[in-house]
Amino acid sequence: MYEQIPAMAILTFWLNFTILQFRQRIRLLAPTAPEQSPRGVLLSLAPRRLRDHINWTVEAMIIGLTLLTLLWLGAQRLGRLPAGPNAGLLKPVVFILYMQAGALMLKQVFVRWRMRLPLQRADDYRRWREAWLSYHLRVFDALRLLLAFSLWAILAFKSFRLWWGAEQMKPPGLAMVLITIAVYIFYCSRERRRLAVVEREIKPLELLKEYPPPSTRPAPEGRFLAGGLFYLNRDNPVMVARSPQGLAINLANRGTYLWAAYLAGLVWLVVWQVGN
Repeated sequence: MYEQIPAMAILTFWLNFTILQFRQRIRLLAPTAPEQSPRGVLLSLAPRRLRDHINWTVEAMIIGLTLLTLLWLGAQRLGRLPAGPNAGLLKPVVFILYMQAGALMLKQVFVRWRMRLPLQRADDYRRWREAWLSYHLRVFDALRLLLAFSLWAILAFKSFRLWWGAEQMKPPGLAMVLITIAVYIFYCSRERRRLAVVEREIKPLELLKEYPPPSTRPAPEGRFLAGGLFYLNRDNPVMVARSPQGLAINLANRGTYLWAAYLAGLVWLVVWQVGN
């Protein structure tokens, strides 16, 4: 588990970037249809902050469950509680907290994602984009709540196993895991159906045709390195910019190094978890 979950996270990031990279290259090479003329696009300048998209009930539950586990670990370290079967609790706690931080960082990326608007039906497109953002933020909150609940579940399982017995804890422990996963899948499916209703009404793919083709838009100002894979411009706030060859990672953005450090820490976490 400690190998596969981080590997899946890193692979998902890499595959998405690769797909976007080649999709951008294809769009640059695709000729413009004769009946299509470059139109225009608006850029929404309304600032979006993470604190404006926080569900305080969810945050209170996450903080409460996390503090419960940390206090239990602290009491063990101070000798106020017997270590017993809880001696191996540190590794899953560190692992889950690290994944929790990654989910919060990903939520920040989606909140600050710049929104382009077509010249026609801009209000409809904005409504779809807000529904799209709300869907992803709710899924991220559900994932973070699931991770926080996992901390409490591990604590409860290891604690009651000492008092009740390992064999007696297996059926309720398995049932709790299955019910939690089923609730999470049901919630995400319900939110996806809600987004699908808005998509069927607005048909955002039709509105995307309003955007000028990439071949008619100039590349952003700045210095491109490594054949257009990297980009250097401190005045450009994006982490991933469009380059003449596809997409480029902005090396002058602090967020680039933050995500690089997080992914490197994920690799180190796997080594630490498995090596011990």
